[in-house]
Amino acid sequence: REILEHQCGAAGANPTCLADGPSALDTLARAPQHFAVVILDIHMPGMDGLSVAREIRRRFGMSGPKLIVLSSAGASIDAETVRELGISRCLHKPLRQSALHRCLAEVSGATLHESDLEETLPPVLSSRFDCRILLVEDNEVNQLVAVGMLSGLGCRVEIANNGREALEALGHGGLDLALMDCQMPEMDGFEATRRWRQIEQTGTSRLPIVALTANALDGDRERCLAAGMDDYLSKPFKREELTRVLTRHVAQGILRKPEPKSTPATGASPCLIDRRVLSDIRSLAPGSGLLNKVLNTYLESSASLIDEFNSSLDRGETEKMHRAVHTLKSSSANVGAMALSELCRELESEVRQGKLDRVREKTERLMRQHQQAVIEMRALLAETPE
Repeated sequence: REILEHQCGAAGANPTCLADGPSALDTLARAPQHFAVVILDIHMPGMDGLSVAREIRRRFGMSGPKLIVLSSAGASIDAETVRELGISRCLHKPLRQSALHRCLAEVSGATLHESDLEETLPPVLSSRFDCRILLVEDNEVNQLVAVGMLSGLGCRVEIANNGREALEALGHGGLDLALMDCQMPEMDGFEATRRWRQIEQTGTSRLPIVALTANALDGDRERCLAAGMDDYLSKPFKREELTRVLTRHVAQGILRKPEPKSTPATGASPCLIDRRVLSDIRSLAPGSGLLNKVLNTYLESSASLIDEFNSSLDRGETEKMHRAVHTLKSSSANVGAMALSELCRELESEVRQGKLDRVREKTERLMRQHQQAVIEMRALLAETPE
């Protein structure tokens, strides 16, 4: 919602942002003449976007505000509903800023100059992809960063939180590539890929699937390829690495195994917070507050993961313990907390090997490094408000 508010403001609009349908209807009732356009998300708790649209038309008729509906890529509205409700435009999330600007101009009848678009669009790499990507990832911090990268490259993104949701989304069709996290609850990426490859054998065209792996184990890459994945990205990945993968599989349609990745030099001590990582996140959508949102999400979720790890260790629940430290490892790397991420990698390996005595020895160190990272992140948020 914050990013959409920024995009509307950059287009010259004066947006009023509300969290749900009843709030929107109350606001319209108080000052209907103030709103020429209403942008509705289809998926809202309680009262969905189409229900709000129907109520707007019941109260104000077709002469009321223009309606723009937002939906996730893969979701669709039938033509009869569009005509019945007088919906002016249907847009897929996440929105490219240029697409929103053009839509608002067309709906409102305003004149839009190309120079206006160029000034408001964030800088991106020269590569642009007009494609639909399924991002299968259960970690909210990782989702935010990946969607920021993909949107900046021109991609339209649909999110699935686990393998079961991924299979449902894949079944809808219309995708150009899937980015598949390997370790997820309910159904992991390996199983989801195996099942989808079986479905494809019934006649569905082959979809490129790229594994997202934390690269914790030497055999992960081989497991990815054996499961039917076409490529992999080691988390945290950079925009340049993502661009190369998209170029291989979307732009050129070539399915190939990745070249071995060079091993980082040993002996280097990881820094507490890598400012370059934070700078990369900020550059995805300058001025939108994306970095602050990512950091605040991390601060909240990482504290819960630390608590879950400690309580699971006390109860000897190794699966939950592994899940918590694996998620913390990935999130920490994505916000530049490299020392903490590396410690989580060690703990993840030791949990898998059943070396719980060694895990307990490192618990205090884990708490200390997490606290240090939190202190530095909060200082960064105070220093550089967006």
